[in-house]
Amino acid sequence: MRLNEMPLHARVWIYTAGRELTATEQSRLLNDLLAFVSDWRAHGTALSAAADVLHNRYLVLAADESEALASGCSIDASVRALKAMGAELKVDFFVRTLVSYRQGDEVITVPVHDFWALRKAHRVNDDTLVFNSVAKTVGDLGADGWQPFSESWHAEMWR
Repeated sequence: MRLNEMPLHARVWIYTAGRELTATEQSRLLNDLLAFVSDWRAHGTALSAAADVLHNRYLVLAADESEALASGCSIDASVRALKAMGAELKVDFFVRTLVSYRQGDEVITVPVHDFWALRKAHRVNDDTLVFNSVAKTVGDLGADGWQPFSESWHAEMWR
């Protein structure tokens, strides 16, 4: 199942690739992720789950916890699966220091300290679209994960 098939209240986990993924890698990952979520279980109970790859870099898993709660063990299983997928492709999906933003149609990803320097230099403003890598639900993530800087967690840090 894909993210757009999940209810807005479904919980999400977002993982950031340390580098941009090729189209071939994205296709392979999506197939692997969809296979994983189709059999994802919490204490033996199947989770209603989905997966997607967004913007050549973000892996997103989602689970409708109104049906069954994702347990620590099930979350650990997803982490193990992502680490195995990353090892095969030689990419780290657990990078927490990158920020993606849009400049026109272009997606730019930089280390967070460079992002803050761009903000200070007024190259990133309140209307700049940034990827919401800390969304908690499908509804928080929205259709494509973009939100204005002024509505992002970055704005809270900027004050």
